[in-house]
Amino acid sequence: MSRFVDVVVSEKPDVTVSYRSGLMVYEEGLREGRWVSLSYNANGHLMATNCRPEPTWMPYRSFSAPEAFRLNIDGQSMHSHWLFEGIEKDGGDDSIHTVVTLRHALRRIAVRIHTLIDGTAVFQRWLEVVNTGDQPAALASVSPLSGALQHTSFAQKRVETGGKLYRIGYMKHSSWGNEGDFHWEELPDEIYTITGRNRRQRYRHPMAVVENCRTGETFIMQFGWTGGYAMSFDLDRQTQGEARLMMDIAIDAPAPLRMLAPGESAATPSVHMGVTFGGLDAAVQQMHDHVRRSVFLPPTDGVSGWVEAGIGPEFDMDIETTLRAVDHAASVGVEVFFIDAGWYLEPDHEDDWWKFCGDWSYNKQRYPGGIEQVRDYVHSKGLRFGMWMDAERIGPASKVWQEHEDWVARNYNGEKNASGLLNLSEPEVTAWMEKQIRKLIDEYGVDMFRLDYNVGTDAAICMNERDGYLENTFLRYYENVYGMYARLRRDYPHVIFENCAGGGGRSDLGMVAGFTHTWVTDWQIHPRAFAITNGMTMALPPECVDRLIGGQAAYLTADVRTLIRNLIFARPTVGTFTASGALQNPVQADIIRHHIEIYKQFVRPMQREALSFHHTPDLSRVLDGFGVLETAKRDASQGMIGIFRLAEPEQEETTVYPRGVNAAKAYDVTFDNTGATVHMTGAELLQRGLRVRIASALESELILYREA
Repeated sequence: MSRFVDVVVSEKPDVTVSYRSGLMVYEEGLREGRWVSLSYNANGHLMATNCRPEPTWMPYRSFSAPEAFRLNIDGQSMHSHWLFEGIEKDGGDDSIHTVVTLRHALRRIAVRIHTLIDGTAVFQRWLEVVNTGDQPAALASVSPLSGALQHTSFAQKRVETGGKLYRIGYMKHSSWGNEGDFHWEELPDEIYTITGRNRRQRYRHPMAVVENCRTGETFIMQFGWTGGYAMSFDLDRQTQGEARLMMDIAIDAPAPLRMLAPGESAATPSVHMGVTFGGLDAAVQQMHDHVRRSVFLPPTDGVSGWVEAGIGPEFDMDIETTLRAVDHAASVGVEVFFIDAGWYLEPDHEDDWWKFCGDWSYNKQRYPGGIEQVRDYVHSKGLRFGMWMDAERIGPASKVWQEHEDWVARNYNGEKNASGLLNLSEPEVTAWMEKQIRKLIDEYGVDMFRLDYNVGTDAAICMNERDGYLENTFLRYYENVYGMYARLRRDYPHVIFENCAGGGGRSDLGMVAGFTHTWVTDWQIHPRAFAITNGMTMALPPECVDRLIGGQAAYLTADVRTLIRNLIFARPTVGTFTASGALQNPVQADIIRHHIEIYKQFVRPMQREALSFHHTPDLSRVLDGFGVLETAKRDASQGMIGIFRLAEPEQEETTVYPRGVNAAKAYDVTFDNTGATVHMTGAELLQRGLRVRIASALESELILYREA
């Protein structure tokens, strides 16, 4: 299907901009000094098409806050008194980048509204705030995207006024080990706010899905932002026969967020916003397509989803154990081997890995033959070599702490950050850190760079004194950090960049845009492990979602087939299964090797363009029932379904109806547990489904279908 992108600009009688991308239409414009949202549409229709007696835009005056962005400067709300300065467009048939410039009539502030459309049902929005005056300006708060989302007139749409109108889906819990915990909730007739990384912990991915249960539209949004955020939804049904829904996607942190010197500008993080028909699967697929096209860089050497293994401080990381781990990894089909936290420590001090971060030189007692010995051995096995850094912090026992304690960020209590977080809002400190990463890659011949971030939520909320204010560091910090990782990806195109982030703490699009994939959690124990894969592959394309077997206590529950099958619906990392000095279990190794081959030969070639289907998106009762994931080629020529029995289901059997097949095709369907293959038509699969029996909790079945 060809892409369609178009931007329509009208200045009479009022300035209006209409963005068309695929079947998504978003319209906004200047009305009485306010830049307001006018329409979201999922069927390709411009509301301005019907121009008499007037276009059928949302009645923006009936919304209490229709402004399409929100901004506060020096304590003054900048929701009105804007003047239109002009619009710029750049792009072609595949994507268009538009910049609308507004100037404030009272304050010497300008706003440049950036919008990117790419042919999907999702657009990208960010702001550039410019201080055009001769005095510092305090950016107190900002929402890159806000305003009226939908107006429902029950009489006009011939629907009932009572009952549930909207439901909202999001990651319910913000604590570690609950990543991807997607829940549906009825959206109440109130203001409903989802927060993270400030008022809540940092493990909730900043994503929300809002579905109109009466009219069918599904809105999907992600905030590409690694600092504090708040996503608010305001449903007002108090007017008889009408309902109004507004939203606000905001940075959430102590004010001011940024001090703007005269002539200085600051860009906000991006909101990725879409609307479509077709329910959750269609919305997720459009978001995945947008992320693949417009957010992520091309995969390293053209491969999305390198299979990895590594060794870290959970083991004795001596040279003998390390090389045995390389042997194990190579034997089961791994392609990248990395050494994790501890390579810079003296032997038998693995538990002190966090204390010495910042001293990024290998320990000669641990590796007497140098890092080269490990790297060359990894390469001799045909694998790529990777190394870990917790680059954005320094440990209290490190030499760099003793020499540059002033580089440590300060929290609002005025004390040095206890986790050793570097004050990367300062360019000098960022430059030092970038130099350390480049040194690691250049001197040690690294093929894969693995970034960690072991900083708690409260520790990340820091400040600097600037222009008589206590400026929050989030905006400057991530402006510098995003820029640094973008430069590294540019300068090292053949290096795999993995974002680890203390186990899922920074999985947002703002951070992950600089990496090839991201570690979405450290929690590997079933049944939660499946729920994490289930939820996080809604937020991110599966080839970017790392999952682990054989480490972090992943072996405590579930049979080994279930453990490894959970990985191949994302991107596999395989830990070490055999203690140093013990024989490898060939039965276990064969199972791992078999599924890695399925991933490399069947899944990975289609994964970057595949459609994901989440048959069981809400696993709020994760200990009860079945979980089902499916991935399929767009041409319906092949696909894979995983059926995972969770704990305590009422029945041993379930029927799954494949969603990625074509009724007009015929398929060979293979049940991996037995190896049996049956021939079925697409119509049979869609109408009768596949009845699967799984005998006990935390076991699974894997079904592969191919066009016959």
